Amino acid sequence: RYSFWPISVVIVHPFVIFLLIFKTQMDRDCKFAFLCHHTVMITFDVYSNLLYQAYTLLPYPIICCTGIWCDERHSPRSLLTIMAMLTSSLCVPYLFLMLRMHQKMLYEGSSLRLTKRSQFLIMMFITAVLVSNVYSLWAWSEESPQKEDILQIFKVITRLIWKNPRRNCIAVNNNIFSYKACTTSIMFVLPLFFLFLGLVVDMPSVIPVFLMPILRISFLV
Repeated sequence: RYSFWPISVVIVHPFVIFLLIFKTQMDRDCKFAFLCHHTVMITFDVYSNLLYQAYTLLPYPIICCTGIWCDERHSPRSLLTIMAMLTSSLCVPYLFLMLRMHQKMLYEGSSLRLTKRSQFLIMMFITAVLVSNVYSLWAWSEESPQKEDILQIFKVITRLIWKNPRRNCIAVNNNIFSYKACTTSIMFVLPLFFLFLGLVVDMPSVIPVFLMPILRISFLV
């Protein structure tokens, strides 16, 4: 926590930004997106490794933080929302670059080639979804009514891990939060699992042919 972020903030990202500005030839919009991505990465590293320092106590939906901002003046929900906002800000330029690189790889006349207006609309939609996630986290995240009972279970653990647990900003999210986290994990892991399965197994020999288009769509999603 204390050694990684100074190296990334002072050395790694500034060096990459220098290369992008002075030593790299690429389209202006792609270069701008790369610069935005690395600039937000600097902010993200400072926040997550110095100001926030979040730790999860799985399998329970408990988030502890030990950063500078983890005190009585900052609510757990506010700190978590800032983390979500920075994460979403990282995703937008990255997904834009993925989309542009994908378009550059397609051959002329491909039915998957999109106009710049269509690409812009796709990015607007993705950005709106990410912003809605940040807003919903701020508006509807609530702590569990059984927070004190749950924390009693972890009192010994927290004392062992952190020398000064009174400074910790401990958030115990409600069950809906944990259900969403589990659902997200399943939806993220399952396509990767089936994609790996498709790489090592002769799929047409074990799956009916009419299911293959559906499988390809699921991989795309």
